[in-house]
Amino acid sequence: MKNIKSKGYILVHEHLFNLYPYSKTEENTKYALKLLDKVSKYNIDYIVDLTPYASLNKYLDIIDNSPVEIICCIGFYCGRQVKASDKRKTVEELYQSLRNKYIKGISNRKIKPGIIKIATNSRNQLKDYECRFINAAIKLSNEFNLPIAFHCPNNTYDHFCELLKMGVNPRLLMICHYEKQYNKLSSEQFISEALTIANSGSFLQINDFGTVPKSKKTKAIMKFVESLIIEGYTKNILLSSDCNWKWKNGSPCLNQGNLNLGYNYLFEYTIPLLQSIGISARDITNILENNPRRLLNIIS
Repeated sequence: MKNIKSKGYILVHEHLFNLYPYSKTEENTKYALKLLDKVSKYNIDYIVDLTPYASLNKYLDIIDNSPVEIICCIGFYCGRQVKASDKRKTVEELYQSLRNKYIKGISNRKIKPGIIKIATNSRNQLKDYECRFINAAIKLSNEFNLPIAFHCPNNTYDHFCELLKMGVNPRLLMICHYEKQYNKLSSEQFISEALTIANSGSFLQINDFGTVPKSKKTKAIMKFVESLIIEGYTKNILLSSDCNWKWKNGSPCLNQGNLNLGYNYLFEYTIPLLQSIGISARDITNILENNPRRLLNIIS
């Protein structure tokens, strides 16, 4: 990071380095910068990109011209984004590969990554190769005090317990998209498992509050956040927009889940809703400023 900034919001789970057709490089850059310009008015210091498979050399114009400083990641997105040859590598080989990227920096610019991203979509038990990727990430995290963003929308709590057995430092762990559990578990289990995760010191990252304020989903996620705050776990909550887009028919199409608001979804939909149920300005400041700094080891 170029400068350590002491105040301002941090979006901890976003995607700037989305895949695009080679012929659309200029258009993609302009589109990304337009979205960044729109959200920059909200006193944002940093945006964390969690796209570990992106080749940053293709996005340097975005990095150089962004009105908000970008924190990049390294890691693995298990599944189709992982080479078959990587799936056969040992923990030590994967660790050394990650370590080299962290030490040397990524892209021709040698950008220092600020977080490790691991994503798995396993519905039940983690696959063997996924466990090797996770073990390599934990080894690097423990060596350099690097946070881990863990994407595990299925069977989240059991996978969290597996990471603890592997030796992860829970205070460096962000469980991404925890809200995706709300319709897979009973309301009691949804909250109780979250409280156990938070009690360990880990962070619960939430981005999808739905698209209709009075919908069952939106009300359930708002109640969930309120419950965490009431139970004393404000310090373990992280919010973001998870903005991403795909190119279709020659144009970028934003994720419909955030009302086509891009990075502004958090500020124009989520925060007003939380304020409407009595979440205080102090809590929102802690969630968007102080909590991300603790996760990312940004010392003012």
